[in-house]
Amino acid sequence: MPVDRKRFPSILYVPITDEMEKQLKSAADNRGIPKAVLVRELLRDGLKVEGAIWAQDLLRKLIADSVKEQLKPVEERLAKINAKSSYASAIALYITAQAIFDMGKRDTVTAFQEARKKAIQLVQEKIPHTGDLEKWVLEAKQDAINRNEV
Repeated sequence: MPVDRKRFPSILYVPITDEMEKQLKSAADNRGIPKAVLVRELLRDGLKVEGAIWAQDLLRKLIADSVKEQLKPVEERLAKINAKSSYASAIALYITAQAIFDMGKRDTVTAFQEARKKAIQLVQEKIPHTGDLEKWVLEAKQDAINRNEV
């Protein structure tokens, strides 16, 4: 059967295995169409799938870029808040050390080591209840009494 060159101006020669030839013939016979028609349909459908995959990948990239763009101001704001918190913590640390020193306690290093241990306990535990905080204050007072600091 001659090829309609107006309708199909390009011809593709593709080597295939004997197994592929059998599968093509069987599928074409089952559908009652020539192998060439089946191959064109398979190519057309495969190209549609490929186009959908490409579009899906493009859409994913566009969404990811959009999310990044939307989150950038939030990230920058959080970074500024974090920096301000760091400054405030450093100021509080200095003022606390100065207050301890002004109260006549010359061993600020030991006081900060104790405070650090308590802070680590606080951070490692779940959100403390008011009772837990009261317990820690009582423990700190008892520790101070035991060291004869009160």
